[in-house]
Amino acid sequence: MFFYDAYEYKKVVHTGLKENVRIVDPMDTDTLNIVANGQGTLKQQIHINGHNIIYNTVFASLGFGGISESAEHLEIDVLNQSDSNSYRVHLMFYSSNGMNILRLGFKYQGLSETAEQVNNIQLKGLIAERNDSTYSLCLEVKGGQIIHGSVFECYQGCLKGYAPTFTGNAIKRTVDSIGLRNGNIYFKFMPTMTRDGSRVYATNPAIIGNHQINIRSTASRIFWTIRNHSLSYSVNQTITNYRVYLDSNWHLAYSNNQFGNSTYGFLAYLRDLVLSGKRVRVAVQDRIYSVQMTSIFDKTIMVHLTDMYDGNAWSQKKPIHMRQLVSTSGDYHYCSFESESDVKINGASGMKPVAWYIENRCWRKIIRFDSEKNIVSGSTQELFDVASTGKSLRFILEYESCSDIYDVIQVHLFNTSFVVMNSVFGNVKSGVLECSKWSYTLYSTGTVEFSRWKPGRIMSFNRLLEKSHHYVQILSEM
Repeated sequence: MFFYDAYEYKKVVHTGLKENVRIVDPMDTDTLNIVANGQGTLKQQIHINGHNIIYNTVFASLGFGGISESAEHLEIDVLNQSDSNSYRVHLMFYSSNGMNILRLGFKYQGLSETAEQVNNIQLKGLIAERNDSTYSLCLEVKGGQIIHGSVFECYQGCLKGYAPTFTGNAIKRTVDSIGLRNGNIYFKFMPTMTRDGSRVYATNPAIIGNHQINIRSTASRIFWTIRNHSLSYSVNQTITNYRVYLDSNWHLAYSNNQFGNSTYGFLAYLRDLVLSGKRVRVAVQDRIYSVQMTSIFDKTIMVHLTDMYDGNAWSQKKPIHMRQLVSTSGDYHYCSFESESDVKINGASGMKPVAWYIENRCWRKIIRFDSEKNIVSGSTQELFDVASTGKSLRFILEYESCSDIYDVIQVHLFNTSFVVMNSVFGNVKSGVLECSKWSYTLYSTGTVEFSRWKPGRIMSFNRLLEKSHHYVQILSEM
């Protein structure tokens, strides 16, 4: 693999970089400009039905007076675990004669799409900024002409594992994975819904897409609209104004060949960093992926990679979803399906070399529960206080022979101490052809619940309690 050939192993000194979160007007032009310029991450907090919910946003735009959108999540009644109603949704926050929210998604029990507008809600923004200077502009294009940096500079930075942010036409998108081929850069974004053309909200809420920057700096976009349970059309557009930022606060920690042998670094070092809560990015073949869930089995580390589109999507204009499982042992499993409305599952297993990148930012333990839900360290009040500030959270489930680490994408805040956290990731079972998606819900009582569902826009799901873990701990970014 070419990602790490030029590197010499060295131990990285981890600095005490801090995540600073401040309250902002969520649709203020200055706020959205800060986000669009790669200088901060916007979160949204709404007060609804008597409690606050904080969402990570994966899309921000100055259009229509200001729009941002939450990550996809499974919406369930967290106060009633016997309730089987659920929605797979994105929330769109927008300003149109006042602050509003649009629920975009798919309802399981009603077997229908949803596009519900909620008016006159209490909404505030939380912008997370870090006291470091690791974000840099590697490419800026106006009118189709480069005015700063180069595609080569971005390409080289991505090779080092730096995390990119793509902004264009005052829009910021969270990058899920990137492809690096022949000097071209392919960006895959976190999936979002959208409004329909010039309408403020969508009646058919489902759009997903990719961006590409070629070696001549020309950026193009391809996306697919799914309507009436069938693929509708695809569009390829040229983008003449955009920026690419790189976060250099990542380093190569380890790499292994297809046989599971180390080709760079020490596995114990990688394992310690993962268990400390640090985020992971992995390189497989010619793509680098963000990771939302990591598993450690004894001396093997495994990651479930988020959805992507096959490289043929650009030439065939065909959305092929892939979910992958890679590990430090070299084991590789994947499954794919053509679209969410035309489920045709394929899969394979094999051996792949992997490079493992780790962020340098530090995390601290807030609270820890044992298998009986007793608090071993920390307190629920401290958890509530930290979660209320909007700081980034992760949680670790510890079992007898393994540990799983998850990103928190949504936080519910009840009363003065009750907190509920949600995480969603794509799952591939080794040896089993299953492209399921999993949602974990962790309660500040120590209860852990999970739901899972298979591909398809409208599929039934199971809501189950997790009973086998030995410990649960929650971490916050420092």
